[in-house]
Amino acid sequence: VRHKHHYVFVITIVLSFLLLFNQESPGLIKLRQFSIDIISWVSFPITNIKTLRGVEEKNQILREKNLQLVLQLQSLLHLAAENNELRKFLNFQRESNLIIIAAEIVNKGSSPNLKSILIDVGKDDNINPNLAVITPDGIVGKTVLVAEHSTLVQLISDVNFRISVHVLPSGAGGILRWKGDQYCDIREVHLNAEVNIGDQVVTSGYSDIFPKGLKVGTVTEVIGEIGQFQKSVTAKIDTDLGSLMNVFVILSGDSK
Repeated sequence: VRHKHHYVFVITIVLSFLLLFNQESPGLIKLRQFSIDIISWVSFPITNIKTLRGVEEKNQILREKNLQLVLQLQSLLHLAAENNELRKFLNFQRESNLIIIAAEIVNKGSSPNLKSILIDVGKDDNINPNLAVITPDGIVGKTVLVAEHSTLVQLISDVNFRISVHVLPSGAGGILRWKGDQYCDIREVHLNAEVNIGDQVVTSGYSDIFPKGLKVGTVTEVIGEIGQFQKSVTAKIDTDLGSLMNVFVILSGDSK
């Protein structure tokens, strides 16, 4: 009873709205249309904000999924490349006449005064200094320091590395040394020797370290200097030293 005026007011308002919206007069219809437009105008930006927020959340989810897929693809490509490399190594080991032992590279550039790698075989695996280190693509270097379970290998890219080579098919001889960026100079090649771009460079066999006929690289440039008794020959080595993961150490044998 004390709040009867409030109850009467609320009931009056409700009845007024019911009567207002149940009428079909043109004025009331226009009022309804105007009310709808006002509600739509107020609701539009709120709806857009909600939509944009939902789109942003979906985009974030899609970006995360895309990143996951990219990482998975890179992992699969890496595994495929590693599998192909190991298969090539296995085929080489089966077909080679050399007595070789496989080794994994555990460190690169481990000596400050030497272009080198560290491999996971040593004295316990019958490794000695001055053994040739190769891959199926060609020469890598030679062993220089041997511990019980690991060995330091001097790379062909070291400035002090030298190797006696032949250029095929002519058999022209020379001494190969590193030049840079996968390229080497072959010095002491006689001026009259038949050497052409694309000829294969192999080990000569004159060294006790490297058996005859091991792949080294391919001739890329030949310059006959006027007034000289020797040719200037450049070769690109076939082994990609930057991507090495596994190598072979030659214990004994002939590459032929």
